[in-house]
Amino acid sequence: MKRIILTGGPGAGKTSAPRALRDKGHGVGGDAARSIIRERNAAGLKLSPNPLEFSKQILEREIASYLAATKSLVFFERGVVDVAG
Repeated sequence: MKRIILTGGPGAGKTSAPRALRDKGHGVGGDAARSIIRERNAAGLKLSPNPLEFSKQILEREIASYLAATKSLVFFERGVVDVAG
């Protein structure tokens, strides 16, 4: 199994590229930070908890997404290194 992590600064295409890859049938992991923010918004909470807690939540989801990948080729928008940044 190959796992490819897309990383880079704002506007580099980290969101656009995975969408295009998904449209072509490739496996794509989600963006953990965006998911957490959407969930918190839906629950009426502040968009993100304190930075350290937010980073921990992102890290947990990124690791779970990476481990749950089942296709032979999966692209991930961001990764563990991005959480450290």
